[in-house]
Amino acid sequence: MLDLITNQSRILVATARRLAHCGDLNSAVEKIEAVVATASLPPLDVAALLLTEAELFHLNGAFSRSYEIFEKRIAPILPRLPHAVALTIELNRVEVASSLFHSTGVSSFYGLVDEMRIAGLEHWDASSLLHAYRQRNSGKSYDSLPAIWRELNRTYQQGRWTAFRDVSRYMAEECLRIGEFGDAAFHAVIAGNEDVTKEVITCLSLTRTVQEVRGVLEKLLVTANLASHFKLACIVVQGCAEFIPDDYVDRLIMWILPRCSGHSAHEDFGAVERGAWKTISKIASRCSPETAELIVEMALKHPSWSMIPQQVNQMIRGREEIVDAIFAAVSTIQPESLGALVEAAIPLAVERRSSDDFNNVVDLFAHMFSRAPETVKAAIKAALYPSGQPLPPVLMQLAPHFGVTIGNQNDQLEKYAQTVTQNLYIVVQRVKVVDDAVPVNGTVMTWTSQKEHEILLVHSVNCADVYAIARNRKQFSDAAIAALVAALVDGVIDCDNLLQNKIVFIDCILKFADVISVKTANYIFDGLAPIAEGTIESSSRLPCDEHQNHPLSRMRMHSTTQCQVTGHALFTLARIERHLQGTFGERLQSIVEVALVSESPEIRQNAFAAVREMPSISESTWMPLFMGTRDPDPRAGLLKMVSAVFLC
Repeated sequence: MLDLITNQSRILVATARRLAHCGDLNSAVEKIEAVVATASLPPLDVAALLLTEAELFHLNGAFSRSYEIFEKRIAPILPRLPHAVALTIELNRVEVASSLFHSTGVSSFYGLVDEMRIAGLEHWDASSLLHAYRQRNSGKSYDSLPAIWRELNRTYQQGRWTAFRDVSRYMAEECLRIGEFGDAAFHAVIAGNEDVTKEVITCLSLTRTVQEVRGVLEKLLVTANLASHFKLACIVVQGCAEFIPDDYVDRLIMWILPRCSGHSAHEDFGAVERGAWKTISKIASRCSPETAELIVEMALKHPSWSMIPQQVNQMIRGREEIVDAIFAAVSTIQPESLGALVEAAIPLAVERRSSDDFNNVVDLFAHMFSRAPETVKAAIKAALYPSGQPLPPVLMQLAPHFGVTIGNQNDQLEKYAQTVTQNLYIVVQRVKVVDDAVPVNGTVMTWTSQKEHEILLVHSVNCADVYAIARNRKQFSDAAIAALVAALVDGVIDCDNLLQNKIVFIDCILKFADVISVKTANYIFDGLAPIAEGTIESSSRLPCDEHQNHPLSRMRMHSTTQCQVTGHALFTLARIERHLQGTFGERLQSIVEVALVSESPEIRQNAFAAVREMPSISESTWMPLFMGTRDPDPRAGLLKMVSAVFLC
């Protein structure tokens, strides 16, 4: 397309793109509109200029405005354009329609593809790219780079957005291969490809050369200003946060902050803002106090900060990322300035509380509490721990950090432990088809399997309540702890329970290792010993973990494996033996000796960690322990070596 228009229009297209990429989209649009309104241009020139304007709006997240240009201004002149150009424009319009989820706009895609095939048109030159790859694999960069550059120039001139971005990805990969990281980052951002962007991060992580990092940052600061480009630039900054030079931290934050206001017109459901806040949270701990104050000021003005949820489970978009950014910035704020921030943040934990970000808010208070003056600490405790009111599990867990002792008035802790114990027993439910299931507190998701007359419901749960009890375990009676641990053990040995739940329950048992009785310890051993030996009873009604993790499975997911459950059970028993020496004795020794030579690296890893926990080991354990220092598997070898050195 661009090779068919006048020189003045080509220069204007390039100028507008440069201005928009550098952050001046308004000037770019004004230049195009001025020429289109005043000059007597051929239809092809008008179409090229308007298509450029539509692309810039689309890249900046203004999808509706971009689509409006297609519908109201480009569509009337399509009949006067060459067929190949009209097809290119229509395909670009389909891309904008898909961003807006317009089914009618997207439905024409396959018809356009068929029309291109009949007309013999191709937007990708596969033979040129194949030649470039062959030359690259032969080490002939002097041939591969020009071939990709020619294809990049060709796709730019024809005006098909998708084709140009795809070739930009190839150019980014080629620049990475020859060590031009700045150009690689630029083309990766232009390509809109997150995978190749992460490759840039990987290469920078391996080199960690200050000069290369500076070059990439300078390139992104200048050119990655449109919304879609900015989001990928944020990914680069997040990935390189650890080795960004100190003198760039404030500069990056000042570049990012304008996108954090909460008043942008991007139609990306807040993705730009969330990415901006997330990026700030990665580097704000190294910013100056003045910049930290600006971050807090921007956060307190954000609409999400003052929004009141209509229900406790309502998600307030973006507030979690904002709280995390303030958490990082608090490290550099002067302690005497924390009072105002605490006062502004208290409503987030009280009247504006949302379950989606409540844990992050509590973490923020815990961070501020460790640096605040005594008067501010008192205000935090008074707000988070009001007298006579029930506490969320996360606040019970952090009570010792805040200097608060959980009281047991009217046996409230015993009743709480009893409720949590009862909840554990209904994680797995077998109900008749005509009956209703009992709701389970802390449910993340529910897996169901129906037979003829019975439904099996297995709730995947978070154990925040159990963690809260574990954090204050010395405040509970021995009977309450014994009942709770027994419920956890019963959940682990239940053949119908999910492996994800079993490993969480085992980790919960570990947290009570120092307060359980010998009787409870033996009950735990009876339940976990077969699992530590590798025998895990699993119902045929549950999804098979081998199938879920198989690379050819259509339902592949990285779920908990039986080897992980076995390893955690082994380590938990060893930790209990450490606190109750001699309780398990040779029974545990024999299990550990077998696990040290297991075929699974995960089991071997946990076995050597278990040896480190055990107060004493038999002579027969030393040989596999020493042999383990030569373990060829990197997942087990390092930990084994550390264990062996520690024991020696």
